[in-house]
Amino acid sequence: MRGKRAKKLREAATVLLEGDGTKMSEGYREYNQAMNRAQMVAALDENDQPIIVGGQPTLKPELLPGTITCAWVFRNTYKLLKKGWKRRFRNDFK
Repeated sequence: MRGKRAKKLREAATVLLEGDGTKMSEGYREYNQAMNRAQMVAALDENDQPIIVGGQPTLKPELLPGTITCAWVFRNTYKLLKKGWKRRFRNDFK
């Protein structure tokens, strides 16, 4: 978005963050990775041997790194304002 609406939303995000005392550059070039990707692996007993039930190994979920999210506070605030504006705008005309 490069128009007037985007400029107003960026200004609103700036006002919100400055009023809260948050720096604009907080979280810039920082990323978080959630452990939300599950992979099924064989369940092991105390001797590190797979547990076999009915001729098949028993499986258990193992959580691995998954979704990567941006930690930049200004960008996240702007995106929330943009989504809120779009939701309100769409609901007015339905």
